[in-house]
Amino acid sequence: MLKKTVKSWIARQAQRGRISFTMEELSAAFPATSPSMKKHGLYVTCKSGLTIHAWQGFYLLVPQEYRETGNMPPAEYIGELMAYLRKPYCVALYDAAAMYGVPCPKSPQGFTVMTSTPRPRCTIQGGVPVEFIAKREMRGRIAPTLTRTLPTQRGTVVVSSPEYTVFTLVQHAVSLGGLAAVVPVVRDLLPLCNFAKLPAALKRYVTLACLQRVGYILERVIGDTEKAQQLHRYLNPARTPFVLAKLVPQLPMAKCTTDEKWLIVVNEDLTLPGA
Repeated sequence: MLKKTVKSWIARQAQRGRISFTMEELSAAFPATSPSMKKHGLYVTCKSGLTIHAWQGFYLLVPQEYRETGNMPPAEYIGELMAYLRKPYCVALYDAAAMYGVPCPKSPQGFTVMTSTPRPRCTIQGGVPVEFIAKREMRGRIAPTLTRTLPTQRGTVVVSSPEYTVFTLVQHAVSLGGLAAVVPVVRDLLPLCNFAKLPAALKRYVTLACLQRVGYILERVIGDTEKAQQLHRYLNPARTPFVLAKLVPQLPMAKCTTDEKWLIVVNEDLTLPGA
């Protein structure tokens, strides 16, 4: 019967080590079968936990160890999903930091992925939700100097570099619990960062105000004067003057002091835990 045929075809793909397949592939394997019968066969396998309908026309093959919960880690399949969508990507924010072994708060929106505009709308059913952050500057591709490729249990995944992760954490702090939550993660990422060789592409992806905020945090809050000076030399304010910027853009700046070196209006008192 068709149900068993579809199920056996899916099982063969899993045995070959695959973690996804498309409706187009299934149709090519069963050219004489009606679309409604193929969809019914897929419904049966999804119902039994063998597959997850992740996107229109795109299905995940759920490894045995994840079938009971249906919580397949997004890092295992996000590369194949983004290739199917034909969009560049990198794992970002807390999820990127966690992949470098840094303890992090749980991402409030789910597994965070940066990609190009327009922003995809996650339709994955069950498991860990995927939150997409779309950036215009990533259209076409993401600068390879801002990413690293890390191994996963079944392949590889593209992750924002430790340096780029530091800047994006500060840039998106308001949605991550604020700077007080982000700064300890930034501190723990610093041993992995090389601020002496920041790529030129960084200035196209991160605003000058955010770069200044990171400099202030490095020097005045974390106390890493070496990396702060490296960032200051990279920014070269003699050539590109700093802009007056609030430490926390969403807070008022009345009656606040200004850090003259980084030109940051200090409108939040930041201290590291235990400092």
